[in-house]
Amino acid sequence: MKFVVSGSMKIKGVPKTFVKELTAASQSRAKELVYQTIGSDHRLPRTLIKIMKIEEMSA
Repeated sequence: MKFVVSGSMKIKGVPKTFVKELTAASQSRAKELVYQTIGSDHRLPRTLIKIMKIEEMSA
């Protein structure tokens, strides 16, 4: 399934929004993938990443 995940993150104290499209087996897996990807790319702990919305894309 494809999901669109949106939220915000704090980089050097400045809030930035993001929207990610990804493929995952479930909503919880999509959430984990976003935490992993953003955390790895920006060197952020999960506490600085806020997920606001997870929507499944219709085919």
